[in-house]
This record gives sequence, C-alpha cells and structure tokens, in this order.
Amino acid sequence: MYRSGTDEILKKRYENLYGEGRYEEKYSAEKKRIRKDCILVFVVFLLAAGLSAYGMMTSGDGLTEKNGVITEIKRPDRGGSAALYDVRITAGNDKSRVTDEKQIRIDPEGSGADEADEDRGVLGEETREEKLLRAID
Repeated sequence: MYRSGTDEILKKRYENLYGEGRYEEKYSAEKKRIRKDCILVFVVFLLAAGLSAYGMMTSGDGLTEKNGVITEIKRPDRGGSAALYDVRITAGNDKSRVTDEKQIRIDPEGSGADEADEDRGVLGEETREEKLLRAID
C-alpha cells in the first residue's frame, strides 16, 4: 500500500502540515488506521464470500421456489432422514384467507410415517376446535 512513491508523497504532505519532524507519530497512526481498515474490509469480504458459498451448498434441499413462494417440496430419498422446513402457509377460499407459520416434517418414502395416527395432520397435532373449524370451512 505504501510503496516508495506514495510513501514519500504522504510524508511531504504531513511535513507541510505539521512541520519538519513533528509528523512521524501522526503519520504512523494514520498508516496503522488505514491498515486496520483494509484488514476489516478483507475480513468482511471473506465472511460474505463464505456465507454465499454456504448458501449455494445448502440450497439443494428439495425446495423449488418461484418468486419467493415454495411451489414444491421433494420427499427425501428412501433410507434418508426426515426433512424439517419452516414455512408460512396460506390457505383460503372465496370467503376467507388464513396465513400461519408452521414447521413441516417430510418423512422419506417408505418410512411408515404415512401410517401414523389419523389425528395427526400434515401440520402437526390439531385441537378439537381446529378440526371443527376445518370441517366448517
């Protein structure tokens, strides 16, 4: 950063501002500040690049999105582990519309989860009131 030409120019400027021999302390402090700023920018760049790479590596999680809306969730491969997704679900009809935050569990094919208790809905346990409301709509 401070190569011979640039270094000499900055020393001349500090000498003109502060006088001969009275600028060394301020000059070295400014040099350290600039070095710290460069290191900070470099670290931020590395963090951003790392987060971007992490996002690209984990984006193949079976979700298909279109305009920020999940349009498809693929079932995990047979023998794999269940997948959990935090989603905002919107459902409705002509009269009303309901939106809710839920965590959906998608079990792998052939895991036996589809033979689970009938009271357990896709979105989790339902209360008696929720069942009645769903039956009315």
